[in-house]
Amino acid sequence: MVSYTLEDYDAIIFSGFSYTLPENISNAIKDLYNSLGITETTPTLVTSSSSESLNKDNRLKNKPHNQFNKKCEKGSPRNDTWERLRAFQATKLEKKEGMGKLLDDIRACLNKISNKNYETQRENIMKYIVDIMDKDMDDDDLSMDSTDEENPRDNDMNIIANSIFDTASANKFYSELYAMLYKDLIQKYPLFQSIIPNFLNKYIENMENIKTFDPNLDYDSYCDNNKINEKRKAMSMFIVNLMIKDILREDEVVDLIIHFQNIIHGHIDTEGKTGVIDEIAENIFILVTSSISKLSSHERWNVIVDNVSKFSKLKSKEHVSLSSRSAFKHMDILDIYRKSQISQDISNESA
Repeated sequence: MVSYTLEDYDAIIFSGFSYTLPENISNAIKDLYNSLGITETTPTLVTSSSSESLNKDNRLKNKPHNQFNKKCEKGSPRNDTWERLRAFQATKLEKKEGMGKLLDDIRACLNKISNKNYETQRENIMKYIVDIMDKDMDDDDLSMDSTDEENPRDNDMNIIANSIFDTASANKFYSELYAMLYKDLIQKYPLFQSIIPNFLNKYIENMENIKTFDPNLDYDSYCDNNKINEKRKAMSMFIVNLMIKDILREDEVVDLIIHFQNIIHGHIDTEGKTGVIDEIAENIFILVTSSISKLSSHERWNVIVDNVSKFSKLKSKEHVSLSSRSAFKHMDILDIYRKSQISQDISNESA
C-alpha cells in the first residue's frame, strides 16, 4: 500500500503536478472556441509551477523519503507553512446553556412552524416555556434578598413575545399560524396579553418613521430598506390576524387604519414624502382588504371607505408628493371592497 508523508503533500502543493486533459475534452474546448468566434490559443495541458519543478516532482517519486526530509530543513518556508497549519485551531462556537439555550430552542420552533407541524411545534414551545418559568422560580428563590424590582419571568415572557413578533414580521405566509399560536399562549399564560400594547406602539412608531433611499445614490441602503418595508407589511398582516383571532379589538385596528389615512392626507402636499405615502398606502391596502369580512359592519367602517374613495380621486399633478401608484392602490381597495359586497349580497339572497 502506497503511503505519503506531509512532505510529499508539501511537494505537490508547492512544486505542482502534471495533468493532461483527455483528448475528447480538449477537442470540446476547441469546438467551443470556434463556436464563440474566439481566436484559439494553444491550451496548456500540463499544469505545473515550472518544468523544473515538474522534473523535481518526478525525481521525488524515485527517491526515498529520508532523502527528501534532509532537504526540508527546519525553518524553511515550506516547513513553516506546515507548522502554521498544524498550529491552526478551529473556531469553536459558543454553546449556549440554561436560559439562553431555551430561548434559542423556542426561536428554532418558531422558524420551523408550518400547517403540517403546528401542533407539534406548539407543544414544544409550551414545554420550553414551562422550563423557563421553572428556572425563573428557582432564580427567585436564590435572590429573595435582592432589591431589584425587575421580574425575571416578565422579562423572559417579553423576549418570547418579541421572538414571535419578529418571526411573524419575517414570514407573511404563516402569519395566521403565528396569530393562532399567540392566542394559545394567551389562554395558558395571560401575561402575553399585556405585552400587546407595547407591540402596537412600536408598530405605529415604525409606520410614522418610514425612510426612503435613492437606489442611484445609496443602493445598499435602498436594498436594506426594502427588507424593512417587507417586514412592516408582514406585521400589518399579523395585526389583522390577531384581530381575526380576537386578540386585538376591532376598534384598535380601525383606529390604526384611520390614523394612517390621516398621515398620508397630511403629507400629500409636503415635498419629498412620495415614498413614505406609497409605503403607508401599501400597508393600508393590507389592513383594509384583509379585514373586510371582520370590519365591514363596524360603525366607523364608512369613514375608512370614504377616505379611500377620496384619495383614489386625487390627481398626482395637483399634489407634490402624491404618486399614481398610491392613487391606484386606493382604487384597488375600492374594487376589492365592491366585489366583496356583491359576493355578500349573492350569499344573502341564496340563504
